[in-house]
Amino acid sequence: MARPHIRDLGYGPGYYTPGAKNSIFDVPGVQVGQKTIHDEDQGIHVGVTLIYPRGAEKTRLQPSYAAIHTLNGGGEMTGTHFIQDWGFTSSPIAFTDSMSCGAVYQALTNHSWETSRRLKEDAESGYNHHGWPVVGETWGGMNTDIYDLKSTLTHDQVVEAIKDAETRQHVSEGGYGGGAGMLCLGHKGGTGTSSRLVPSGSDEDDFVVGVLVQTNFGQKSMLHIGGVPVGKLLLRDELEKGQVGSAPEAIPDRTERTGSEGSILVCVITNAPLLPHQLKRVAARASLGITAVGGLGVGYNSSGDIIIALSASKKCAPQVAMKQDWQRPTPETSSAVGGRPSAPAGQISGAGFRRNVETQTVETVVHSSIDALFVATAEATEEAILNSLCQGKSLKAYDGTIHEGLNVERVRELLEQYRVR
Repeated sequence: MARPHIRDLGYGPGYYTPGAKNSIFDVPGVQVGQKTIHDEDQGIHVGVTLIYPRGAEKTRLQPSYAAIHTLNGGGEMTGTHFIQDWGFTSSPIAFTDSMSCGAVYQALTNHSWETSRRLKEDAESGYNHHGWPVVGETWGGMNTDIYDLKSTLTHDQVVEAIKDAETRQHVSEGGYGGGAGMLCLGHKGGTGTSSRLVPSGSDEDDFVVGVLVQTNFGQKSMLHIGGVPVGKLLLRDELEKGQVGSAPEAIPDRTERTGSEGSILVCVITNAPLLPHQLKRVAARASLGITAVGGLGVGYNSSGDIIIALSASKKCAPQVAMKQDWQRPTPETSSAVGGRPSAPAGQISGAGFRRNVETQTVETVVHSSIDALFVATAEATEEAILNSLCQGKSLKAYDGTIHEGLNVERVRELLEQYRVR
């Protein structure tokens, strides 16, 4: 039986309207690839989600401005130094399990250079089109013995996700993709997505903010939906049924333990034209969506809460290659006269750098109008997290423990009781 999304239970977070799919797919050009492995006999629940800001084919050809916000750094996302320094990326954004980071990184690197060779790109073009892979991780060790090498994704499995992005039309949520083995707020969590339409203030179409999350954080007592302390109410139900041995306030979660605060990865993509400093501000607002669901989900000491925001706008895209052709220096072009390199304009000088500076024109959001994108990001993040919970199906861990999916019918009753809409 298909599980519902949070809107099916009567709650639609926020002010803005979702896109047609209520998914990161609503952002024009975005494509997503996923690979999921569930093998309960071997106790393996792993996968990967690949997000292409400009589509599977064009992402490497046209970089996207990007920025990172770290709520707490107890986790990893590769490629962030490049983004923080250069302000853009031409890599897909990959979310996976902690121990599969290396396999995903290697597969994305290989695919980038294999594509370059297939297209017969010269060395300079190949380098310009190669994005240092952005691979984020969360720790799925509650469901999978991730330190067993058989639980690590293989190169071929990652390649399947790369190929999947070419044709996939929707995001599989809950225990799919990188969210395969993840838990959230005392229940099965994992992958979730949502979107918001934001008026552009002109005759153009609305801007779209799309969010995809990989949830693996929090304890049951922290779960809030529409301001209702749903987690504590569910624990109270368990107390009344004799499933816990003390009051919820005393034992808020049977699986609670020190250091289990967990992590969350968030990818925000918009077609609004934003520069890196603006995207960093947008990324920070996703943390407000986390807190709306997690209550006290404030980024605990051991959690890895990392957010990346990107602009897929055609009007605000970094230009990597120079307009003028250039060639590597030769004795004829690199001789210096009066201490100045004699290479023609556009060529590399004898000192090893291009001697001329070029400019490009971009369009960007007016500073004082960015609030709407902040609100949309927080709303879509909140809903994406709730969708990861609603879509999460019960799962048997490698040690035999059953991690239950959210009791969505009870949540529906509670939302109706508290008149949450």
